[in-house]
Amino acid sequence: MSNNAASHLLLNFIPPRLKGRDAYLIELDRHVLPSHDELIHYLTPSEKKHVSSIKYAQSYDRVVVSRAVLRILLGYYLSCSPSSVDITVGGHGKPILKEESLFFNVSHSKNKYMYLLAREVSVGVDIEYINSRKHWQEIARDYFHPDEYSFLSNGLDRSDLIRQFYRIWVGKEAVMKFSGLGMALPINSFCIFPYKELQEVHYEFNSEQSCCSLQLINRQDLFTCATASPANKKIDIKHIIINE
Repeated sequence: MSNNAASHLLLNFIPPRLKGRDAYLIELDRHVLPSHDELIHYLTPSEKKHVSSIKYAQSYDRVVVSRAVLRILLGYYLSCSPSSVDITVGGHGKPILKEESLFFNVSHSKNKYMYLLAREVSVGVDIEYINSRKHWQEIARDYFHPDEYSFLSNGLDRSDLIRQFYRIWVGKEAVMKFSGLGMALPINSFCIFPYKELQEVHYEFNSEQSCCSLQLINRQDLFTCATASPANKKIDIKHIIINE
């Protein structure tokens, strides 16, 4: 598959324009994409140098795929070549566009890649594979908000308990990524209600109060995901799945 063919594969599935309060949540399976040897040509020289130092094949593939697809999508909506998109990082490490003419966030887990793009507002997204062997009890006890831990300790059956744990987890990740603060925002300082598909989440950082709209996306597979966007500026998120 050529570089152009890789672009066409993605662009055949997504709307031609991103405007106003529209947002696109683009989900891809790894198997629909070409090899990392083909995708790496979309990266900048500095990105190629960075990935050349990655020793583990799985990590190398994940980084190349994640950044190459991001560049293809951003280049399309910015009407420029993928490698010329000027990506930088914010104060707490969140990747952003230097000119902020488009907002985006990326997440991946196992074979799934998620890209959330919006024209006017900051966004956050997270997807996680539901691993039933994860030591969720210790994580919830040590890192979650007391109300979240109390909910998980309230006699749910095991399969539902694990799924609710992950709904809290992806909700927290999406909020932290939306805020641009990342791990600087204490994970136990705000509360996610896993049974509420749509909710407002309030959080505080350096005595400044903020709020975002969180959507926990219901799925029938072994993944769970969430998106976060401003509470005071509603956007219409269209979920686009590319898996064949």
